[in-house]
Amino acid sequence: MRLGAILTLKGYQTCMAIAGEVMYRVRWDPETNGVLLSEFSTDDEITPPRPVFHEELDLLGFNNFWKYRKTEKPLLWAVGRRYYYQGNLVAEAKGGNIFERPEINLLTKDVLALEPVDVDTMIQRNRKALLALENEAMEYITKVYEKYTKHVEYTAVSFSGGKDSQVVLDLVSRVLSPGDYIVVFSDTTMELPDTYWTVSQTELLMRRKYPEIRFYTVQPTKDALLLWRDFGPPSRVHRWCCTVTKTVPFDKLIRSLHVEQGHSGVPRMLVFEGSRREESKTRSGYSRAAMSVKHIHSINARPIIDWNQTEVMLYLMTRGIQINPLYRSGATRVGCTICPFATGWSEFIIGQRFPQIAKRYVRTIQSTLAKEVKELKDMQTYIKEGQWKTRSGGNILKETNQTVRDIFQPEKGLYELEMFDANENLIEWLKVLGLHYRQVTDSLVLGELAVGGTTYNVKIEKKHTPKNFRLSVSFADERIVRHLRRIANKTTYCVHCEACEVQCPTGALQTFPRVQVDTNKCISCLNCLYVFDQGCLLAKSIKRNGEGVVDLPVHQNLDRYRTFGLRREWLNMFLSQENFSLKDSTLGPKQKESLKRWLTEGGLLNPSNNTPTHLAEILRERADELDSWSIVWVNLYYSSPLIEWYTDRIPFGSVLQREDLMSQLRSDFPASSDRTLQNALTSLFQTLEDTPLGAQLKLGIVQKSSVRTKTISKIGTDNPPTVAVVYSLFSLAKHLGRYDFTIADLYKPEVKGGPYRLFGVSKDALIPKLVAAQEKTNCLRVEFTKGLQNLHLDGNLDPLKCLEMLL
Repeated sequence: MRLGAILTLKGYQTCMAIAGEVMYRVRWDPETNGVLLSEFSTDDEITPPRPVFHEELDLLGFNNFWKYRKTEKPLLWAVGRRYYYQGNLVAEAKGGNIFERPEINLLTKDVLALEPVDVDTMIQRNRKALLALENEAMEYITKVYEKYTKHVEYTAVSFSGGKDSQVVLDLVSRVLSPGDYIVVFSDTTMELPDTYWTVSQTELLMRRKYPEIRFYTVQPTKDALLLWRDFGPPSRVHRWCCTVTKTVPFDKLIRSLHVEQGHSGVPRMLVFEGSRREESKTRSGYSRAAMSVKHIHSINARPIIDWNQTEVMLYLMTRGIQINPLYRSGATRVGCTICPFATGWSEFIIGQRFPQIAKRYVRTIQSTLAKEVKELKDMQTYIKEGQWKTRSGGNILKETNQTVRDIFQPEKGLYELEMFDANENLIEWLKVLGLHYRQVTDSLVLGELAVGGTTYNVKIEKKHTPKNFRLSVSFADERIVRHLRRIANKTTYCVHCEACEVQCPTGALQTFPRVQVDTNKCISCLNCLYVFDQGCLLAKSIKRNGEGVVDLPVHQNLDRYRTFGLRREWLNMFLSQENFSLKDSTLGPKQKESLKRWLTEGGLLNPSNNTPTHLAEILRERADELDSWSIVWVNLYYSSPLIEWYTDRIPFGSVLQREDLMSQLRSDFPASSDRTLQNALTSLFQTLEDTPLGAQLKLGIVQKSSVRTKTISKIGTDNPPTVAVVYSLFSLAKHLGRYDFTIADLYKPEVKGGPYRLFGVSKDALIPKLVAAQEKTNCLRVEFTKGLQNLHLDGNLDPLKCLEMLL
């Protein structure tokens, strides 16, 4: 495509066309004690099961009840914890955790003599389906490679030693020449012996078959247990572990190979990986190909994203690929020894198979817990029930002397930040803001910061020790305060994990063993400051109720809806009744007050006279229900502290229980009572559970995880209404005071709004929506210029006029 060309929808769709997936259903085949894949739904369709081997039966104690041989072939199948033999349910396992064995319930009175699955016949009966699956996947790999190979410097297979990455590696090796790609095993240093064995065997076999293949193992610069002591145990909210132990080492390898070959800059890469939608609620929202997911300048392709676990295992059996022994012991997924997303079942297996390794992680969890967990019994319960997995701040971690505090002195026109027991040099980090020195001594630096066309005078004092700093800035505005707070956190808490280093697009930043900024390469993009909340991954992980870590202030008035959410029938009633009157409605007084607040913050009601706004009139006349809710969501983000908090603080991909959200609220709003926070949370749950915002837009799918507990799955969508996408862009432009963006700008962590922040729209899905809007209205223009995707909004146009054109 020529430089500066306006992108058309047809051209984009042609560019993105990739082979379609093949999907099968599963049913039992009692004759083989196996399964059959079917293209069509049938009455006897089952949830895709996994094979069960004698090692798992021995581990659970089934050898005390049944007779079976020690064979390499599977003996049973399992759906969750329920065990099936020849298609019949024969037993189930309940409970189990790292300290306790599961309870086994036999569902047949017979003493079974198990015969193994007739694997050869099962494979023969499924050969046609398996051929269709693998041929489609290989065609996809071929097309993706042909499409992107001219635009990337490296093609890689991400290998974990798990079943899915085994399949992907085998498929890629059947399509691409061994010199066309590299294989990378990301050793988190938390892997189990079975995984290391699988990786070594795979590498040995691949090198024998393809002598020229390049197989690399990468590790973090620190052992994982040391990182646990730095960051605290990872949790479902703070998943620092994947970034530090997987993404960073992978990216650093690619960059080092690039340098070894005499190149400069940041290399682009195509990565084939084994992610599957079936694995989790988070991954159910994944697209088959995505840009810049784990690494900047990377394309992640997922050839088997819609395969189920049965298809994966059948492929491995068909190809004669030896699986990771952990699966033979009953593991459903293979990964780190202890993981905040692991089940009690997984922890039981690991505790039984590798008790000494498991104990090391248990001891690390114990050593980092809060002092209030004093009794060993309480500690064991805390770990057994997985309570450590839900932490949202640093309240459960041991206290340190490190802290950051800021001081406003408006009467002097000064803003000050103090850093105590800092790990890094403040002056080095200030270089990313263009620090210019005027005077330098051992204890004092005077200089200037040039940010966005504004010059700020700064004074840096080393107080008492080289690890204590005071930074004073004259006439600070919100923008510079936001930058400096993140720099203060990075200066104080940096443990050289390199997570921000790999986000640098020019290679100007080095963080290990010490922070160094090459001012000749730095373009002040500030990716390093805004890639994480608080500016620093460690600061985010250890934040304690707002103490010791500084960030922008958040609104405190959360409980403004009196426990009522914005109900579906309320908004429909308001938009469907032309002469709707709050005063004359049948709602109770508190409900009326709540609805008025929601409608006002949603941009639909003039609060002074309770009349509909012009936006409400447009939606009433032209919009369907999903359009209306999506546009209201945009307005709520900018006017409702509750919706702003939920949007900014809960990332897409999160699956959290109500108590997890309460922990996050307590951390972010320490001055608010639990009652206030519970009321706000009730309003949020009602708004998501009762409206298209939840189930349709997937901004928060509410489900009951038990009789008294609900969970929210924040997945996001690639398909919000186009009108809401455009409206979110104009709202963002108004907020920022600018109307020109690159597409990449919309995905920066600091951006307050836009289609990704509000709806979770991927880049690949966003562009065709923008192009479609461009072809329908003159509100915006999308262009390719010098390799960038540029977006121009018409700042002279009333956004509501644009809405009318699109509706």
